[in-house]
Amino acid sequence: MPTNSMAPLSRKQREIAERHTHFLSIARTLLHEEGFHQLSMDRVAELAEYSKGTVYQHFPCKEEMLGQLCISAMQRMLALGRRALVHQGSHRERLMAFFIAHDVFQKLEFNDVLMMQNFHTDQVLEKLSPITRQRHDELEGAIFGAVKSIVEDAMDAGDLPRQQASASDIVFGLWSLTHGAESLRSCNLPFAELGVEDTTMAVVLMLEKLLDGLGWKPMSDSCCSFEKIQELKSVLFKEELSAAQQLQP
Repeated sequence: MPTNSMAPLSRKQREIAERHTHFLSIARTLLHEEGFHQLSMDRVAELAEYSKGTVYQHFPCKEEMLGQLCISAMQRMLALGRRALVHQGSHRERLMAFFIAHDVFQKLEFNDVLMMQNFHTDQVLEKLSPITRQRHDELEGAIFGAVKSIVEDAMDAGDLPRQQASASDIVFGLWSLTHGAESLRSCNLPFAELGVEDTTMAVVLMLEKLLDGLGWKPMSDSCCSFEKIQELKSVLFKEELSAAQQLQP
């Protein structure tokens, strides 16, 4: 007899789920405030006012906590990026919109971005459960695939010459550029003193030049790049940008 997959959870199941979420919330706060190396199962248990054994019933190690938190962050980042996929502009605008989504996420969830930089270390990867590792890889693939779909659409439409590079190679190059900017921002360097007044627009300029070099039409007009970026922000990410501004000191 088929079972009802939508059956409501029992009280005990709800309590377990709520406790699991509570432990993750505490771990996230500790990661934000003290960093991964200071996170411990003992600290989570102490702050949650549960025994360490109860915490271990939910997580085998702190690395698994980090992994599950990274998955949650990636899901939120992908949700922002998917807005770019349905944007009714040119393929090039959709690509820039995906970059803006990543940029908005970094501004809004900066501490989660720092947290996620710990994920690919050997210390973490070797201790993750297979399910968590698989789910993370699926989300990473979904983000890569979303950008790749925009590139392939541009190729199919004739906006981007196919002979220049494969869609995957182009996505990897774009990923490298944006990930490098993300890593540099996390270092809290004195960008203004180095002559970089707006790191977002600096990356946009490099992206525009890269796309121009690939022959991606329509070609950029540097005098209107700023206006186009602001338009995409206001249309697609107005609420998130407003929230990010409120977080600034």
